[in-house]
Amino acid sequence: MFSTSAPYVVTVLMSVITWVLSTYYENIVTTPYLRYETTEDGRDASPPYVVYRFTNASPKVRISGVTIGLDCPTDKACFGATGTPVDAYAQMLKVPPWAMPDAIEPTPTIVTQKIDLPAGTAFEIRVVLMSKDIKPFLYFQSGPDQKADLKLIGKYSLDQFVANNYLAIVVILWVAACVVIFVAYRSACATAVRTKDDSKEPQTIHLKIIENSP
Repeated sequence: MFSTSAPYVVTVLMSVITWVLSTYYENIVTTPYLRYETTEDGRDASPPYVVYRFTNASPKVRISGVTIGLDCPTDKACFGATGTPVDAYAQMLKVPPWAMPDAIEPTPTIVTQKIDLPAGTAFEIRVVLMSKDIKPFLYFQSGPDQKADLKLIGKYSLDQFVANNYLAIVVILWVAACVVIFVAYRSACATAVRTKDDSKEPQTIHLKIIENSP
């Protein structure tokens, strides 16, 4: 029963899965994703520092009107080094060829940067720490120019995996569905042949003769 109905069941199921993936993908490509990564090799340097890399991981959406902030874990100052100017507390690295709308604003307790990132672009911020054990808090504030809610993600994200491999995922699923349909069809054909062969075999009929006594 399943072998004969499997092609229809699998086709309907794959249509539903494709529709769900398509809807999910459309939601992904219209959502702004800001990916952040940290490089902490400089914690043992003198003075210690941390590098933050920010990437607009959205396939199509531009991230604008968003302010990135690094805050001290306590009320005490944590950025900068003794004897260095405030401007040296945080610096932009690998700045894109286009300019940021505003310059980075470092202070002893907080570092902020307003960003304008087209899809797929990135930049880095190098932050000097007063101690190598300090772990600043990362936050962001969306302005009125940012229409969709911004999502802050790490290095790996399921949404980004689907967005970057959407076509491959759909193709693999449909190939798997075709394999299931083919196997089900072969199984149904084999069952039909066995049934037909069984019907041609001679059957032994046992009769019991009952004689009437005179």
